[in-house]
Amino acid sequence: FIKNIKVDIIASINYLFLIEKDIILHPRFLTFNIHGSLLPKYRGRAPHIWAIINNEKETGITAHVIDEKCDSGDIISQIKIKIEEDFTGNDLLNKYKLEYFNLIKEVIDKVKNKNLRLVQQDNTLATFFSKRTPDDGQINWNWQIIRIKNWIRALSFPYPGAFTYLEEKKIIIDKVSEVSYSFCDKIENGTIIAVNPNIIVKTPNGVLSLIKYRQEISVKVGDKFI
Repeated sequence: FIKNIKVDIIASINYLFLIEKDIILHPRFLTFNIHGSLLPKYRGRAPHIWAIINNEKETGITAHVIDEKCDSGDIISQIKIKIEEDFTGNDLLNKYKLEYFNLIKEVIDKVKNKNLRLVQQDNTLATFFSKRTPDDGQINWNWQIIRIKNWIRALSFPYPGAFTYLEEKKIIIDKVSEVSYSFCDKIENGTIIAVNPNIIVKTPNGVLSLIKYRQEISVKVGDKFI
């Protein structure tokens, strides 16, 4: 539908699919994308979610030329963003949104002023991360406590959420906190070791208190999440 429309620049922001060659080549000057990571790291889908899961302290957004591969085109500009300790996936995406306009304007100004300087990505530093679906959110209580905490905050509301099961009932957990509480290493991970004032669950190297979850549940000490 754009073939008969004169276009100078095409901008894509967090688009979910690869763009075909005829569209890439259609504008007079540039087809570019804004990707939610500091490329070449975290190419692919849901980069902000993966960054939190992997305990990154910094990420950002990258304006890059679109080519026929995935997030591999030359870099135009980047904006770095700190990942705060309590950021959820949605919090981080909202930080991105505050910077999109600034980055788009910067790219357009560079084109207008004939000051576009491209930096080739170092493919030896590239990392790739896959699409996530709601079914990918299950918590493994055998993970180290920091992995579980990051998993939960990355996927918390309004995303589908990290989840576990209790007697075949799905429990979506949106917020936890690490607390000091005695436990024995022989207790199976995922075991509920206290219920008041909050549900407290054992992990391999500490215990987590469930602060927010999306299912009314009745539990007792000794119940086990799977």
